[in-house]
Order: sequence, then C-alpha cells, then structure tokens
Amino acid sequence: MSARCHICNGDVANNNDKGILLALVYSNPMLILSQKAQHIVPGLFPGARASCKGSPSIAQYIKGQRKDTRTGPDGKLLYPIAPDAIDRVRAAWDKMQKLPPVGQPW
Repeated sequence: MSARCHICNGDVANNNDKGILLALVYSNPMLILSQKAQHIVPGLFPGARASCKGSPSIAQYIKGQRKDTRTGPDGKLLYPIAPDAIDRVRAAWDKMQKLPPVGQPW
C-alpha cells in the first residue's frame, strides 16, 4: 500500500514525502506518524496530480527549487528560510533519494 498525498490524493514516493523528510531532519521517526502524506516537490517525481502544490516551504531548501514567497497580511514572508536548517534539510533530502520506491520496505 502506498501513501496518498492529502492535497492531491496522488501516490507519494518515499523520496518525496514530507513526513519522511521531517523525521530525518529532526532524527525522530515518530514525526512520520504525525504528518499526513504530502509531496514536497510535486513535479519532480511521478504520482502527483497537476493540482498539487506540494510543500513550497520545505522545497525551498532543496537546491534548484524556488524560494517560498508566500506572505501574510503584514507583507512578511510566512516561511522565511532558517539558515541553521539548510544543511540539515539538504542532507535529509540526499538520504531520501536513496530510499526504495513506494510500497517497498526500507
């Protein structure tokens, strides 16, 4: 059984799952259980529907992805990049790219 994105209901590959990334970033596997399945970068891997926005606040840490420019009513960025998180997120993303595809055990 594969995880389904809570935004688009498409298949979420292990190497593009927000919950797995957060579990690796914070070295806490329980985070996988507390997160709904969600694409990080929807167009990067098969499975996401065209309507899926993924997680731009996390995707912005991945090399080659656009910065999340969403702002609040006050005009300030909702999700500014945290400089201390850049290396942790990129290292977790690199680890995720070595995971087996959806439906296969780690």
